[in-house]
Amino acid sequence: MNAMKPPEQLIEMWLEDGERVKENYVGLISQEGLDSAKSLGERKKSRNWRFFDCLFEQVSLSSKDSILDVGCGKGELIDYFSLRFSDVRDCNYLGVDVVTEFVKLAKQKFSSRKFEERKFEERKFEERKFEVVNFIDPSFFPEKQFDIVIALGVLVTRVRNYDLFVEYFVKKMVRCTKKYVLFNIISDIDLSSGNYSDPNTVGHSTALNREILHSFLDTIPNCNYRTIPYNIFPDATDLFVQIQLEA
Repeated sequence: MNAMKPPEQLIEMWLEDGERVKENYVGLISQEGLDSAKSLGERKKSRNWRFFDCLFEQVSLSSKDSILDVGCGKGELIDYFSLRFSDVRDCNYLGVDVVTEFVKLAKQKFSSRKFEERKFEERKFEERKFEVVNFIDPSFFPEKQFDIVIALGVLVTRVRNYDLFVEYFVKKMVRCTKKYVLFNIISDIDLSSGNYSDPNTVGHSTALNREILHSFLDTIPNCNYRTIPYNIFPDATDLFVQIQLEA
């Protein structure tokens, strides 16, 4: 696939915004504690697994699958697999996140596996690994494609030129996979809710127009996609997107 190349200044701007988003999470860690799910932006201290259930609805998983988890947090996806899909919990896995504290804890939590620090092009993806990196950084592009690339809770946060950012991000995910891309956005919000008080400010939760989403999904070749709306909370509609590449 030909890599989409947005203007260099756009990527630089998004990387700057990523630093602001990271600062928000560092603030949550300081306020709520690293072990609390609130440090990830959750509304309660315990993780809400329903988001994962919606993301993987009707997705076929195998223990042989390799997974790239963008915005991996503290490795919650591995915890989720242990709860719901015990046969795939030991799949080949790479988690990336911009928050150093999250990645450090993930490495500690899953220390039963050896973690190796290698250059991107030298990785073999034969075990669970975690890295501090911004997925949109041009220096990050895996040598091998993954079976599944996911981004749960990553694309619900406002950055500048948000619509273009989501399109660029998703199309890069597609280039990194050979089977599935899974992600979520927020399509509708209640502006009177305190949870969405400032949706147009960088680092705050925001919504993406469904027509804009479909307009660029329709341009991705050789794939099928489905969008699944859920009202997990009464003040917003989460849209879970599953892109399946044609064999």
